[in-house]
Amino acid sequence: MPRAAPPSPSPYRSAARARLTGVLLAGVLLAGILAAPRAQAVPLFAADYLSFDTGGRPFSVAVADLNRDGLPDLLTADQTTGSLTVLMGLGDGNVDLGALFFGGNSPISVTTGDLNGDGIPDAVAADMSGDSVSVLIGVGDGSFRTKRGIHTGSAPFCVAIADMDRDGRQDLVVANERANSVSVLLGLGDGTFKPRMDIPAGVDPVALAVADLNRDGKPDVAVVNATSNSLTVLLGDGTGAFTNTIDRPTGTNPFSVAIADLNGDGVPDAAIANQGSNTVSVMYGLGNGFFGPETDYPTEDLPISVAAGDLNGDGRLDLAVADYQSNRVRAWLGIGAALALGAFVATGLGGVWLGTIALVVTILQRLNLVVFRRNSASRKDGRARPYLCARPPPPDASSRLRRKRPLARDTPAALIVANRSCPANR
Repeated sequence: MPRAAPPSPSPYRSAARARLTGVLLAGVLLAGILAAPRAQAVPLFAADYLSFDTGGRPFSVAVADLNRDGLPDLLTADQTTGSLTVLMGLGDGNVDLGALFFGGNSPISVTTGDLNGDGIPDAVAADMSGDSVSVLIGVGDGSFRTKRGIHTGSAPFCVAIADMDRDGRQDLVVANERANSVSVLLGLGDGTFKPRMDIPAGVDPVALAVADLNRDGKPDVAVVNATSNSLTVLLGDGTGAFTNTIDRPTGTNPFSVAIADLNGDGVPDAAIANQGSNTVSVMYGLGNGFFGPETDYPTEDLPISVAAGDLNGDGRLDLAVADYQSNRVRAWLGIGAALALGAFVATGLGGVWLGTIALVVTILQRLNLVVFRRNSASRKDGRARPYLCARPPPPDASSRLRRKRPLARDTPAALIVANRSCPANR
């Protein structure tokens, strides 16, 4: 059916990219536990910092046991260097620098899964400027074979791994920002894929999630479209194709979507970070692929990522929302059919732009929060200045990477946040 041409340039894209400056990255690990729900936000993590370097402009982070030692590792996608950076988990909340692997011209999203059935995590990155996804087969020691590119629609922005045709083999689902489409690539079980199928989405699809939204046992896809301000639901038929498309409005410039059962009724719900309207919208699922009316929870400045998980160990799912400019991650704690503002954590030390990009809730031993951020940032006067962590970093990067500090051992959940810029020193 006819659709309006996307405006050029997209307002969210030009606004975000104008603030992405700097050359290196630093990381921060903060330990502590989430506070109980309160009427107002309270401090979330203790300020115990560790710094380490990764690539030049990370936009995404994934967690997997890449070397099969039973410990979670991190994999970041770095746009400016075109690399995927491996950070090996040490089991005490620290990481050690692994290796860098070529992920394409500008890998902007990365995820992991077993694509060839050998029990070893493989990596897939969306190469935005290359109009392709990069497939890297894992070796099992934290390294990958040379990447293989597979063409997608124009400007792939997000990629997910799921078994869309229920044949036991992992497939790829890709949101193509400039093509206004979703591509499905059915896996052959050996790390290769059939020719892609393209399905229309809204204008500028930038994030997606795969879940069974109508409870028919077949995977569906939820896509947020940043410029048409909408959520597109694609109901799967179990073969990798789709039987129906549902569109509904969202807040302004939605940039991230999380699908989870937030109210405990057994039906998947949706949480959407709207960076243009500074809200996170919660829509409770009706069990047929449709969602009920949204409830908007106010965030701070440019919420750009949302993730769901049980943050305080009460058996109910909570939300964590990363704000691009406010230097904070905010937690909304589930209390049944609603959410309560629980706590927030500053992901920087103040200053101008922080630029939180991606956030994931996962399980990490003795680790509560990982923040990826760049080692310099533009001030409002346009000058770039170096960023210093809470304590001066050692001159040798390797000593910074290997330095060990005890982190909290009693919190099961971890937040992993990827940031693209740091507050500048004043």
